[in-house]
Amino acid sequence: MNVSQIAHINQSSSQQLENGWVQDITANGYVIRLSNHSTLIAQKSFGCTVVPEKDDLVMFTRTQEAGIFILNILQRKSESPATMSFSNGLELQSNEALTLRSSSLNLENLETSLLTQNYNVHSNKVNVVTEDARLQSRNIESTADRLILKLKDSFKIIERLEQVSARDVIQNIKNAFLQRSRQVDISAKSDVKINGERIHMG
Repeated sequence: MNVSQIAHINQSSSQQLENGWVQDITANGYVIRLSNHSTLIAQKSFGCTVVPEKDDLVMFTRTQEAGIFILNILQRKSESPATMSFSNGLELQSNEALTLRSSSLNLENLETSLLTQNYNVHSNKVNVVTEDARLQSRNIESTADRLILKLKDSFKIIERLEQVSARDVIQNIKNAFLQRSRQVDISAKSDVKINGERIHMG
């Protein structure tokens, strides 16, 4: 047996897959307990998408240059949800449809950007809580059986025309009711009634 054969045997044995249990998680890495009760320190490999937890049965490999790396998680005893962590971000790309199905979806981030050509939302109930909101659109069409607005102050600036078509209109004003216009036209098919303690005209 020559030197090259010995080097090949050592390289093959050092790159074989092994398994063990995560005994502890430290700042230096994951403490792996082997079947012979010995321990070693390993790092999570870049291809291991799920973050290992304590008591996980993991598969790892040894490298001569960089050390020991956990490749994947074989078994987990706890029922805690799996966690994916990437220090440089994550990007998902697909030429076909991408579907997410779950009983509950929680998103927590500092900024969200959505760019789409068609956006459809179907929900039984929608609750939006925000400090500031802005909606900009060329056309808005809204259909509802009932609309309730509770505002402290309301300001509308209409540059051209506002038209209201309703069966009945009731306005209850607690204090002053002012209308200023260059021309006013009030038409009624039957009666026009004005009640007040004093009526000023002219």
